[in-house]
Amino acid sequence: MTVHEAASLSEVLHALANDERRAILELLLAHGAATGLTVIDVAAQTGVTRFSASHHLGVLRAVGLVVQSRDGARRLHTLSTDALSGIFDWLDPFVEALDPHED
Repeated sequence: MTVHEAASLSEVLHALANDERRAILELLLAHGAATGLTVIDVAAQTGVTRFSASHHLGVLRAVGLVVQSRDGARRLHTLSTDALSGIFDWLDPFVEALDPHED
């Protein structure tokens, strides 16, 4: 793992350390990829303010966990699993080492 990849992994893990951001990711997962959610949708469904929803979505976009698209004047947010691959890659050796089925 390079220094750049490690920094990206740290940033993703830091973004995931926040309860509200994880709730937003779970909301986007439950909503599906067919259509996105606006900041107003996210705020209404998670119980945070619009400012807070916008901030958290920005952090999640910055690390690649959320993508934003435009539909006219609306900005729609959807889940992106690209950033999760780095976490899986990092965790894989630990999972293999702890797997009781390994001989």
